[in-house]
Amino acid sequence: PWSLYYERARVENACGHREQALADLGAALENIHDLRLDLLPADAVRTRAGVWLQRVYDEFIKTAVALYREQARPELARLAFQAAEQNRARSLRESLEESERLRNRLPGRYWELVDRLSQAENTLFRARDAEAIALVGRLRHQLNELEVEAGLRVAGGESNLEPCSPGSLQRTLPASEALLAFYLSEPRSYIWALTGKHFELRTLPGRGELEGRVRRFRAAVAAGSPEAARN
Repeated sequence: PWSLYYERARVENACGHREQALADLGAALENIHDLRLDLLPADAVRTRAGVWLQRVYDEFIKTAVALYREQARPELARLAFQAAEQNRARSLRESLEESERLRNRLPGRYWELVDRLSQAENTLFRARDAEAIALVGRLRHQLNELEVEAGLRVAGGESNLEPCSPGSLQRTLPASEALLAFYLSEPRSYIWALTGKHFELRTLPGRGELEGRVRRFRAAVAAGSPEAARN
């Protein structure tokens, strides 16, 4: 039901109810993770799903950043960063054909459980009763156990398929280094700057304007124009 959460969140955002929208978008992303869409064997399904996944991630990041701007809560900027990196990691795995290697290590029963979890999540969306919540929990646990056996998840629940948290990244950065992470979108783009001690989010112009600036800069460099230094 991730698409249902997504559509409801769009309505909530349009009404200015960003807290509710972020909660529904978080539920949508959780559902996407549960369905393991980037591991599905059918290329056509993954391609179609990828278009929608990008929309969900985009809406989540924009909503988290908007709330961060309104409420000045640093955890929201970190949440948006983690979602952007999760989306980037998913795309990278597909481009490296990593998903094919991972799929070959999963038993057939794994996909039966994924299908059962999809049905259980739909039931849970319609009515959040104790029985539906318990069933979803059991199915997630069984999937996690199979992922541990296949080497996709370490014991304790941490997934080897997901990027680490901002805090974990910061602990690995040497004192003299910084990480700059960009997320291009419309009407605004974002950049996160991380060092071992600091974390900051800034807003940039939209994708179209940035791409235009990059093209002009490359043309100026290729032509040896003094405009390159000013850009």
